Amino acid sequence: MSEIAKNVGYLIQQRKKYDTTVPDLATVKDFLRFYIATSQPRLAAQTTTDSMGTVAEWFFAGFARITGTVVPAGLRSEVYAWQRRVLTAQGLLVNVRRPKHNFTVTDLSRIVVAAWTNDDLVFTPERYRIQFTFIIRVFCWTGARIGAFLTGGLRYEDIELKIIYKIDQRWVKNNRDPKNIIFGTALREHDKFIFDDVATLLPMVFADKALFGFDTLADLQEQQIPDGQDELILRWRESALHKPILRKCTQAGGLRDEPMPKAAFSQIFHGALLNAGYFCQASIHSIRRQLGKQVDELYTEVQRSQHLTQADPRIFGQVYVANTSSVDGQGAFLGEPVNHKHIDFFQGLGRFLEPGLPSKLPARLEEGLKQDPEYRKLEADVRQCPQECPVALKQSKQLLASCWSKLKRVALINTRRSGYKIGETGTSLLVERSNAMISIGLT
Repeated sequence: MSEIAKNVGYLIQQRKKYDTTVPDLATVKDFLRFYIATSQPRLAAQTTTDSMGTVAEWFFAGFARITGTVVPAGLRSEVYAWQRRVLTAQGLLVNVRRPKHNFTVTDLSRIVVAAWTNDDLVFTPERYRIQFTFIIRVFCWTGARIGAFLTGGLRYEDIELKIIYKIDQRWVKNNRDPKNIIFGTALREHDKFIFDDVATLLPMVFADKALFGFDTLADLQEQQIPDGQDELILRWRESALHKPILRKCTQAGGLRDEPMPKAAFSQIFHGALLNAGYFCQASIHSIRRQLGKQVDELYTEVQRSQHLTQADPRIFGQVYVANTSSVDGQGAFLGEPVNHKHIDFFQGLGRFLEPGLPSKLPARLEEGLKQDPEYRKLEADVRQCPQECPVALKQSKQLLASCWSKLKRVALINTRRSGYKIGETGTSLLVERSNAMISIGLT
């Protein structure tokens, strides 16, 4: 019996335990009010309307899966409308959304430099540093989603190496057959070292002994392209084909034949942003937005769709567009040559760059966090936990570590915010050497 059949059988058995009818509207509303009251919002002081819409969808889907009873579409629609109108009017929900900004080439340069020149905020193995430098640029060139190279792992079989090379995405959104269906992107060496991902790919290749016929980089550099040919195709060793290129590293076990976790990449990415002086955080989707904007100006809709693996033009217009307009309205109205420099600035992360912002808490402030009542209670729980109960002791230590991380994160955000000069909404003014540029936020 297949794993899917076992899971289906298990769900059928679970459903037989319940004799559940659809909950009435008042019960659903009470549950959602309870959820709002006990939630811990991150984007704003109150829970956002969008996030509660997602929670309601999860509830309806989970209820149908476990009980076998589908909530009628009319009731679902009424709940969504009630959240948007009534709860928002009562102040329980707010219509706040995370600002959409683009990750530009300047931002890429800054975080790559920060990753190699600043002190690490957390322990970062050198292999991770090389892997991050390689894959962050590949994300920029391909516009891939974060799971494309980090979920199942980018493996040597997914790269066809020449002087130029092609990289294949297997783990693409809605690709139900990653073994046989792949999406390829051709890449090449670059004259500027900071943009040359081949320079970070090859050291990993030779460290893993993955290239057939070449043991060192010096051996490869001595190889000449045969007369009458424009390229030299390189082959991988059979033993390396299925190995991940982006590999997991641990302090205890060193380098392992497992894919690099997404959490490890995100930790390095966010740490590099902090070290580079950015007040805001960015995501891989901000990279996709920037590449989508550039590709949209140069290629057809079909070519853009193929490269970004995003076919729906309606979704592209909703999700892949920054909050600041890409149109130089002033130049268009006056009939002057368009100038997009100011637009690129306000669409990008550069407006949130504040040189000198701390990336770590001062020791005095960090020491003061240990007086937090919740932290002291958890610390006492660890001391009182019997040593002969290793499971309970481990859980207590995990709760203490989680509380400590949260305290430091919130304190660092508040410390950085106190030194941050430019707000995220409203009107911002940028003064350049030659002129001033202004961004106006309309509400």
